[in-house]
Amino acid sequence: MPSMLPDSEEHHAEYSCGTNHHNYFALISMGHARLFQRIFLFMALWVFVLEYSLLVVSSPFLDVSLKLCGFLGVILMVRPRLINLQGATKISAILFSLWLVYPLVPGLLEGPKLGTLQWLKFLVMGSIFLVLMAAESSRQPLVLRAITRGYMVLGVIFAVQAIGDFIAMLFEIVTPSTVQIARRPMVLMANIGVFGWANALQFPVEGIQLLRPQGWFFEPSLLAAFLIPAVCFLWAEYQSGRSKAIYLALIVVAIAMFLTLSLAGWFGLLYAFMFLLWFRRVSAYLLRFTILTKQWCVSLIALVVLSLLFLMLAKGYMLSSNLLRQYALNSTTLGGFGEVIGRSFGRDEFGPSGNLVREHYAIKEYLMLFLHKPLGIGLGHTLGTHELQTSNAFFFWVMSSGLGVIFMLSFFLYGFLRYCSPLLQSNSVKERAIGAAMLGVAMHNLSYGNWVAPSFLILLSAVGIASTTLTRNVNFSSNEGS
Repeated sequence: MPSMLPDSEEHHAEYSCGTNHHNYFALISMGHARLFQRIFLFMALWVFVLEYSLLVVSSPFLDVSLKLCGFLGVILMVRPRLINLQGATKISAILFSLWLVYPLVPGLLEGPKLGTLQWLKFLVMGSIFLVLMAAESSRQPLVLRAITRGYMVLGVIFAVQAIGDFIAMLFEIVTPSTVQIARRPMVLMANIGVFGWANALQFPVEGIQLLRPQGWFFEPSLLAAFLIPAVCFLWAEYQSGRSKAIYLALIVVAIAMFLTLSLAGWFGLLYAFMFLLWFRRVSAYLLRFTILTKQWCVSLIALVVLSLLFLMLAKGYMLSSNLLRQYALNSTTLGGFGEVIGRSFGRDEFGPSGNLVREHYAIKEYLMLFLHKPLGIGLGHTLGTHELQTSNAFFFWVMSSGLGVIFMLSFFLYGFLRYCSPLLQSNSVKERAIGAAMLGVAMHNLSYGNWVAPSFLILLSAVGIASTTLTRNVNFSSNEGS
């Protein structure tokens, strides 16, 4: 049938139809490319992070290869450039670099071979923070999504595994077998297959075995540290949408967190939620005083107030756990159940986990070392064979860096005031959860960690990226309004 349109209009209609089809396929291609970027970045980032966190790969060569491939994959996807480090981001990067580079000085003085080799390992781990902070602005939302979604998805997976660990050992479904991992030749691991490791098996009474689940993590406390951000992000997600699936995931992760019986993990989660729920209220109350006119001053006082309150609550719990252990173990009315409760939840006041400061007995030694070697002793003591081993992140860097610990403290203080505080005062619960999760894991590391594990550094970068985005949006809205 001949067309009723004039020739010019008919050609225009054909051209418009062709253009629409071209735009349609172009949009599909762009969507596929975007999806590929998300998947590739997610995989590269978490391969790098989990290879440092989990003990799954035994071969040292394969371990190094996976870490290197993951790191290069992240660089390829985020396209870091020094020009992207501007203003506050540049200051943070400089402070972090000084903190990371300084231990090389005492390392060379104390022993070039050992200290320098360990420093290179820490340098590779720490570089992930600088790479993510220097990412292109167009890739930063992808980075933030990969971090938050990764913690939620992987947190649920590891939580299910942890619950399976506990049940399998409680009902003796599996029998652990002792294995040796080439990456950790000095450590024997109790293997229970897909359920992970079972090194923290307890026998509170005869006939009952309770496992503090650790999954494929080296220690139950490290699993608990990983679950802190998962709980925070899932809780924020549930508050935003009230999804039943998210609520179920939150319950599963919370149960796994409880089963780890990690006081460091519990305290870290408590600290995180105190800031998540109360920091805005405390800051708003402080702003009523006309003498407090600077926001940084209000944020600093709120930090101190909530930290002191946390210390009181934590100290109260420790005293209660000491009394619980004494009462439950000496009670004749509670019987076997009392022994289970006492040994599982009680803490021996003379043991390392029975005090709020885990290594209180060694503080004098650390102080004497600092006075004797104010420049630090480098990172040569981190191999697990040194007499000055410590699990406390602060003491770790006091020994390693000496006076260089000033760079670390400056980095955290500046980062809290410039990045974390704005997030904690945001109207968005998801943004507040990012800042709170970082603080919770930082508190956990005061018992078990060193603040340079990639799983923690990506949280630091998430705080920086989210806060920068928040500030940029606020400034844009202000400019539009004017």
